[in-house]
Amino acid sequence: MYKEAAIWQQKGLLKYSKKEEIPKYWALNDVGTCSFIAFKSCQKLNRNKEAKDYSVFVKEHLSYASCWDPKGWYWKIADGLKKK
Repeated sequence: MYKEAAIWQQKGLLKYSKKEEIPKYWALNDVGTCSFIAFKSCQKLNRNKEAKDYSVFVKEHLSYASCWDPKGWYWKIADGLKKK
């Protein structure tokens, strides 16, 4: 639903946002987080082609997306994909 808004927000960035600015990129972060969850789900279901598609989408279009960790910090979704 917010894919286009997320891509638009990404285009305005040249680097990762400062912690206090991250929430204003809500579409970028929400779509990035959902894409990461979909990636992980596809992996667990051995749907490797779909998992790769989600990974490529994030790397190509949402590379500055961040996700809030309940432990108190933001983590970089693209970096999380590199580890997988």
